[in-house]
Amino acid sequence: MLREPSLGAVRGDEKMATQATAQLKSVPITMWTSPPQSAPTHDEIAVLAYSLWQAQGCRIGTAEEDWLTAEASLKEKAGNAFHYFQ
Repeated sequence: MLREPSLGAVRGDEKMATQATAQLKSVPITMWTSPPQSAPTHDEIAVLAYSLWQAQGCRIGTAEEDWLTAEASLKEKAGNAFHYFQ
């Protein structure tokens, strides 16, 4: 059989909750919006470089340019993937 808590117990819980909230507010919180990303893999760069090459009409002689563009784009994306808050 369940018993309803007494009014004193409820007030005590509210007081404990208020104290806990005050303590939490005084603790600095460090948070990442998402985990840090590692450097792009060879395969990730290759897939994006190939997509760039196709998007440009499969031009001959742009392999190095497409690779460097893909690598820079993925590195920038990884660098912007997380932010630090305190």
